[in-house]
Amino acid sequence: MPKRCRRWMLAEGLWSRERKRRRHHLPARGAKEHFGEMVQMDGSFHAWLEERGPRGCLIDLVDDATSTTWAQLGEQETIWAVVDALRRLD
Repeated sequence: MPKRCRRWMLAEGLWSRERKRRRHHLPARGAKEHFGEMVQMDGSFHAWLEERGPRGCLIDLVDDATSTTWAQLGEQETIWAVVDALRRLD
């Protein structure tokens, strides 16, 4: 933007040199009250066994209320692998 336009906008109050501060994140919400009410799941493909075995998918489940974590290593991230992990979360 040319300097003369900036000066004009400053004079008219249409532009400000000050940076506008934005909130970086939303306010924290409280944890759920009961076990199993909200479970977060993530599947991650990686060479978990390094050179000692094949690549696999680690399925990780975390319960929001209790922070209980369950992880299961499998060959693929399929619906059947996820259902099996959910059944074992208890």
